Amino acid sequence: MNEQPAIFGDRHAVVTGASRGIGRAIAAALAAEGARVSLLGRDEGRLSQVSRELGGTSRANPVTVDVAEVSSVHDAFATARRHFGPVHLLINSAGQAASAKFADTDPTLWNAILGVNLTGTYLCAREALPDMLQLGFGRIVNIASVAGLRGAAYISAYCASKHAIIGLTRALQGRLTDALGLDAEYVRRPDAEVFWKGKAKDGS
Repeated sequence: MNEQPAIFGDRHAVVTGASRGIGRAIAAALAAEGARVSLLGRDEGRLSQVSRELGGTSRANPVTVDVAEVSSVHDAFATARRHFGPVHLLINSAGQAASAKFADTDPTLWNAILGVNLTGTYLCAREALPDMLQLGFGRIVNIASVAGLRGAAYISAYCASKHAIIGLTRALQGRLTDALGLDAEYVRRPDAEVFWKGKAKDGS
């Protein structure tokens, strides 16, 4: 019986938020389909554990990063390229959430959530895009939420960040399609709806 070729055939995939949750699951799925995966996240220990589970650094290489910081993202992508070459696929899965009334959402909390969710998505896409344009191939997937399609109480900063991610993705779709037929997509997380219903049912 002939084996089916791996879908991603040694393409280089960068996954943010890869130490746990959705990011970890996506990294595992990509590695299983032949991708070489750069595992980006803040928790070095967890990233190293995921790397071992996925076959070691020859298949999944851990890279620590703060996605909200320009220099950290730049250095992380440079490290990823040195290990696996130019980036073909980017999965922006890093995210942060917190529950607070709007009146209690101070600038520190606001900036922390938008920094990871929105600025992190922007910075990583900005780093990956030149590789994709040069290769003539690329895919960017941004993890959004039902909170990016409608508002909900107690999570104003989170909603704002996810609405903005969807807008950014749509803007990228036009840029990439016009340039080289590349693509950017966002993924709505249906599981988040159940979680946030409990957080947001009593008003803002």
